[in-house]
Amino acid sequence: MKKLIFVIGLFLFLFADFNAGAQERGRGGFGMGLVTVAEALRLRDDAPVVLHGRIQRHIRSEYYLFADETGNMRIEIPPRVWGDIRVTQDDLIEITGIIDRHLFVRNRVYVRGIRIL
Repeated sequence: MKKLIFVIGLFLFLFADFNAGAQERGRGGFGMGLVTVAEALRLRDDAPVVLHGRIQRHIRSEYYLFADETGNMRIEIPPRVWGDIRVTQDDLIEITGIIDRHLFVRNRVYVRGIRIL
């Protein structure tokens, strides 16, 4: 009997978690939709995102501070993503990537693509 209750509880937990993720990712084409920084900070780990904004500053290594009109967040841009693009603080850019969420750290975006708008 305890096994049956455990299996049912596990099923309900997984179903509820899957359903919540589907709602967050259901913003058009393959789940990748334009979101604000404020929204991105609330999304689940690995949620695909597209953001428009500006890079405020270089933090260190591959990390930058990205901002839009709703706030700012840390982003990680690997060298291969940059290619030959040169961006200044005045350039409006679009980044595509996935949310990287950790337990005690604010969400950040692992950038997979960048372009100047």
